Amino acid sequence: MSGRSTSLPGFGKAVRLEYAKMRRLRTSLVLGAVLLATILFGTMQLFDADHRARINEPNTMHWEFLLLTGYSSTKALFMPLLAAVLASRQVDIEHHGNGWLRTSMFGVTPGRLCTVKLLALMPLVVLSTVVEMSVLVLASRAAGATTPLPWVQWLWYGAVVVIVTLGVVGLHLWLAARVESQLVGLGVGVLGGFLGFFSMLMPPWFAHLTPWGYLAAGLPYQLSPTGDAPLIAIPLPWGSMALFCCVMLGVLALARVRLDRVEI
Repeated sequence: MSGRSTSLPGFGKAVRLEYAKMRRLRTSLVLGAVLLATILFGTMQLFDADHRARINEPNTMHWEFLLLTGYSSTKALFMPLLAAVLASRQVDIEHHGNGWLRTSMFGVTPGRLCTVKLLALMPLVVLSTVVEMSVLVLASRAAGATTPLPWVQWLWYGAVVVIVTLGVVGLHLWLAARVESQLVGLGVGVLGGFLGFFSMLMPPWFAHLTPWGYLAAGLPYQLSPTGDAPLIAIPLPWGSMALFCCVMLGVLALARVRLDRVEI
């Protein structure tokens, strides 16, 4: 066997192989179904005729409420389950197709393979977030919203969604690789959806206790404690997201090392 055939595949080639697997697994259909559900639930307030009639009134705070009670709440409910399903489908094929052994013959360890899977899913996560938020804006404009969009807060929260989703997907990839029964990962995803959703309703400290809660911790708005306005803009929570990134990078790095030391 030539040295070329046994050399360590580059990340580019490995990612392309993952995209080939995704086509077989119809990953785009799963992502599209959840994307559609997120858009439908996230724009429910636009179906209210009374809301549309006063959509441009200052007290309505349409863009703020759309992000706070529409998109973020829906994302907190659906994102953990989507992460579990994506990770399960990407890893289950390795369990049943003897993929771990075949890739190890080329020097690709299980931890490295899971890292490649995360890199392959990254553009899909970014694209789906851009599509969701863009459709929310376009639907609002179609419903009659003419007030300026608070771009800073919306772009910030888009970045929060991408970062938290990738972190949760990384955790689910590790869990799916370590536990062959994918029902475990799906169960964790369902639990994460409930915790993520209720983090929107709980005190801020609660949102920092679980990875799913950081969709709430990263919000640039909160309900007004004084009642002078329905909600208020707060300083962008850089500290919360920096904490999430540092902890998640450390956890995923440790998970990769441990995954390479066990036999799957």
